[in-house]
Amino acid sequence: MRGSSNRSVLLTREQIGQANARGGADLAILYGNIHDDILDPAQCAEAAAASGASIIGCHSGYRLHRVFHEVARPRDQQFMRKATLRRHAEFPGTGGVLYATSREAAADAVGTIGQMAFVYREPVLRLTQSEQELLTASLSGETDEELAAALGLSVTAVKARWRAVFSRLSDRAWSGAPETQAMSGLLAPIRDGEGGNVSGRSGRGGQKRHRLVEYVRQHPEELRPYAWDQQRPSRGAQ
Repeated sequence: MRGSSNRSVLLTREQIGQANARGGADLAILYGNIHDDILDPAQCAEAAAASGASIIGCHSGYRLHRVFHEVARPRDQQFMRKATLRRHAEFPGTGGVLYATSREAAADAVGTIGQMAFVYREPVLRLTQSEQELLTASLSGETDEELAAALGLSVTAVKARWRAVFSRLSDRAWSGAPETQAMSGLLAPIRDGEGGNVSGRSGRGGQKRHRLVEYVRQHPEELRPYAWDQQRPSRGAQ
């Protein structure tokens, strides 16, 4: 996708990492609508709720600065207003209307989809791209063999990545930095009977993986690009 200057308006992984570390990125959701001509009101409401939840789920873990959403039908425009987005521009040729909101504008609308889109926590694990890919693939509970096939690696390489992840966590935990407090729980001794196993491993190794996978499931910012050399001063959750 290219703008009027013939430059791509889509951010590269490097640019997304810079945005997450600094002021945030803009999210643009292009034209889409709920077909109220074939759905009854209850189904439309269910579809709107599912759509909003999907948008939040797909973009959680990214630091957003502004959100733009193009819609057309009156019902969709009403949903935008309920989500605290405001009319930004109109496109007479297509009948589309562009709604927008920002982190600052949505800050007081607690509990709305508009506000939830801007919830952000700084990552602390400092995972590499390959480690992020491994953990992202592990969210569905694949075995090492399945992970190897999905990532185009050997099983030996997958096991090496797991070792690298826990070595990194151990090194970070020993650094003593305040933000590494979460790692103490990830690296604490495994209690008998704790958790399940991940990637087809049983025993303490599988339980340790289970603990880490559940952590990144709840902290998706750990799986997103981040330019650590451009990190702004930490202000906690935003």
